[in-house]
This record gives sequence, C-alpha cells and structure tokens, in this order.
Amino acid sequence: MTGSRLSPVSASGRRIITYDYVIIGAGSAGCAIAERLSADPAVSVLLIEAGPSDNHPLIQMPKGFPFMAMNPRYAWNFMTEPQPHRNFGSEMWPRGKMLGGSSSLNGMLYLRGHPGDYARWAEAAESDVWSWGQVARCFRELECDSLGESKLRGGSGPLAVTAGTVQSDLSEKMVAAGEQLGLRRLEDFNGPEQEGIGFYAVNIKDGLRFSAAKAHLRRARGRRNLTIRSETLAERIVFEGTRAVGVVIRRGERPEVVRAGREVVVCTGTLLTPRLLMLSGVGDAGHLRDHGIAVVADNAHVGRHLRDHVGLRLGYRLQGAQGANASLRWPGLAGTIARYLLFRSGPLATTGEVGAFVRAHPGATRPDGQLMLSAMSQSAPRPGTYMGPVEKLPGLSAHACVLDADSEGYIALASGDPADSPRIQPNGLSTAHDRDTLLNLVRIVRRLVAQPALAPYIAHEAFPGPAINSDDEILDYANRTARNFNHAVGTCRLGSAATGAVDARLRVHGVAGLRVADCSIMPSLPAGNTNGPAQMVGWRAAELIREDARG
Repeated sequence: MTGSRLSPVSASGRRIITYDYVIIGAGSAGCAIAERLSADPAVSVLLIEAGPSDNHPLIQMPKGFPFMAMNPRYAWNFMTEPQPHRNFGSEMWPRGKMLGGSSSLNGMLYLRGHPGDYARWAEAAESDVWSWGQVARCFRELECDSLGESKLRGGSGPLAVTAGTVQSDLSEKMVAAGEQLGLRRLEDFNGPEQEGIGFYAVNIKDGLRFSAAKAHLRRARGRRNLTIRSETLAERIVFEGTRAVGVVIRRGERPEVVRAGREVVVCTGTLLTPRLLMLSGVGDAGHLRDHGIAVVADNAHVGRHLRDHVGLRLGYRLQGAQGANASLRWPGLAGTIARYLLFRSGPLATTGEVGAFVRAHPGATRPDGQLMLSAMSQSAPRPGTYMGPVEKLPGLSAHACVLDADSEGYIALASGDPADSPRIQPNGLSTAHDRDTLLNLVRIVRRLVAQPALAPYIAHEAFPGPAINSDDEILDYANRTARNFNHAVGTCRLGSAATGAVDARLRVHGVAGLRVADCSIMPSLPAGNTNGPAQMVGWRAAELIREDARG
C-alpha cells in the first residue's frame, strides 16, 4: 500500500487508513480507473467491491451467465416496481456483484455506439470532453481487436474484442435474409457505418469471458500502491462540510472508515450509485428528509432520468434446421459440456449471434432499432426469474430493441438502511415514440424472417403469433411482455447544475472531492450494449482525474 498512511484513531479504536483515491465499485468503469490511476506509483488507490472474486468457472464460461444472474452471491437480484400503465408486474434486473461487476455477468457483446450518441453527450455536458473525437480515441486505446488495428479500431489495448463468427446452421441464412431485406452486410458494427447486418463482436478470448477485471486488474494486481477489498460494502460517503473525505465500509459486523486524501470516485452503476449518493446526503432534499438523512447537497437530478433499452422477443418454430436448442438440453448438453472442457469451443464458448441495426422510422437520420437474432429459443421467464429454460423443440429468437428510448423512470430510496435495495420504477414504453418504434421493429422482424433465404426454415411464428397483427394488438402484446435490456443509464447524468447531477468532468454538483464514473452519468442511451461505453467512461474519467490533479 505504498502511499497510504495511517490517520488518527477512530471512535471504534481502529486507525483510519488514508488513500489518495478511494474507488467504490469494481465494475466496468471502476476497474479501468483503478488500473490507470495506480499506474502512477506516487499515488495510493483503494478499490472497494461488495461482491467476491470472479473466479467461479461459470463466470468464465460465456454461456454460464444466466445461472450466475440468479446467484445472490454474485449478482444483485433487484426487482423493479410494477408498471401500472403497462399492465406489467415486477421484473428482475440482475447486476454483477463481483470483481468485474456486470462485465462478469453480461452477454459480452461489444459495441461502442454511434458517433451521434457522443455529440448528444457533449451537448448535454456543454463541453467537448465527451465529443466523438475524444471518446473514439479512448475506445482505440482500450481495444485489442481480433480484426487488427486501424484508424477506428485498437489493436494493442487491454480489452480483448473478438469478431463474431458463424454459430449455427442458420447463421448465414439470417444474414442473407437481412441482405435480401436491403441491409448491408457489415464486418464490424464498430466500423465507419453502423446500419446493416452481421455478426456481433464479443469480449471473449480463447473461449473464456474477458471481463473488465481481466482486462484491467490482471495487470494492476501486483502493484503495491493498489489495494483491492472485495466482499466489502460501501455504506455511505463521509463529508466534512461539503467535501467528501472518506467512506464508511462494512465487511462483516463492524463498520470502519477509510479516508480519501484526494477524491472519492463512485462507480457502482446506474441503480446503486444514486442510492449511495442519497444515503450520503446528496440528492433531492425532500426525499432525503423523508428518510431521516441530513442534506449535504440538494440535487434533484440524483436518481432521476432513468432510461433503458426496451424491447420484446419474437419466437419462431424451426423446420429443416437443428438450431442450438438440442445441444443445450440433455442429453445433447453432455457432449456440449465435454467439447467446452476439452477444447473451449462450441455453444458454451459463444454468446450473441447475428445482429442488425435498422431505421425503424423512415425519417430517422441513423439507426434507431437493434435486432438480436439467434437459432436458440427459451421459454418465457417465470415471475421473479431472469431467463426461461431452453425449449425442447428447435426455435429461432429475434429480439427487437428500441435504441433511442426516451421513456424515463427513476431510482429512489426504500429506506435509509444501506442494506435495503433501491426502489426502481422503469416507466418503460411510456412515450408514443418508444411504442411506435417498437411497433415498427416488430414489422421489420416479420419481414426479415419472411425473406427467401430464411423462410423455408420457419415453420410458424410461435409468439406473439400471426393472430396478433394489428397495431393495437401488437402494442397490447408489447405492454404485457416487453422487457428492459439491462442497459440502464442516466440517474446521475452529465449536465449543468440545472440539468444534471455531475459536470463535464464528472464532479458531483454541490460538493467537492467526489466524482461519479459509470453508466449513470450517460445523459442518453448509446446505440448498443453498454459495457464498452462503460469501460470507456472509466478510461476517460481516469484521464480527467489525473489532469485535475496536475492543476
């Protein structure tokens, strides 16, 4: 712990250790920040993670994440509040609770988003700190892409990015159907164009998950100036006046305090970062007082502006094609497991399959819908669960996702107890824009599977089924079944003090010595999965912290 120092004895009788930087949350952003800051041997860094190590074998197996998502030791199994306007009950939102955070739990699709996303961020932040030119450089520095280095791609960064490949007997048929629909075949969705169809790039290397922990902490663990404390819960941030000076943490029964000589950086994600800020006295003053919390800074934007990609799944029964279902159910699963253990290959070594970015609205200036196609199908999840079992009969799934969703929900405190989960109200599909986009995407999926390259393999649409065809019928089905995609953003968004929770340099408005760096700072949704952008946020945040430390 080079650079850490002992402070005076606390009220509990323990000496309080001071680090230059205390980072809360070892997820996608927190791991990147910890590695980059600790690269300077003159500073001391403490990284706190509520969950355990990421060494469970099902974490490393790409197809193992549905099982880990239901394991409370490795995942926060949050339940949302019912959405009365949708006739939709509670939904499970799992989040990673281990080193690597949700990058150790997710589907591993790697997408940067569209350059226009970051023009929106720069506009919201009133700064070019988050312009496409700046973030594109960060992405290149992050990436070690199997397609090789180019003006757009990185080839020597810490994060493995592997180009997608054929996974099933229908992979090429799905891509060909998209081409027949008029979509361009793309080698890389992170290339100069996003609109088109192709195979998803993934954060997998040699058949193993490549999480943020593997990308960043593996090379930082041996540094004497980096301390990693897993299975340690951060209960609240300690302030002296309006300056953050430390964190109350708990491992076991007794709380203790660690001090931050320079800054506290919160990286606990869109759902937990606003909760920690509110528990610490930063948030809407009325809401804090309702829970008996002393107000440090009145900021009504903390916990508000929750957005997520929302979409639904269409299911098709296959004929004349095997798909992947048989290999993921007994008795076929036995051979699949053996293949993975012996060769790190086969269905268990992959994730994702075919993707497409489309314009759901003809007048859209860029893709506003994302499709995820797979020759695997699952039953609907039971209430209180995350994913349903693989179906017995061969099936094809098509997920349709609203990229630029503008429905807003919120995160709120259930109580002032740090052990209580936050209240989560997604408020999905509450705008006409989101409903219309999803309606159009359903029609695009149906046109795609009807193309000559794919139609001979489709026996029938299993759900919602051909009987659900009118606009009203499709929207009613969407209101009952559409789910969020675990890409929540916005609850501590970038903006001025009048519009956001943090400024362009991620400093929390109204206080000093405190920053936020995770998906919660995103003022709008990126066009695609959020793990890549989250690691970029951590990469960029470390740059900003070091710049500010230099004055």
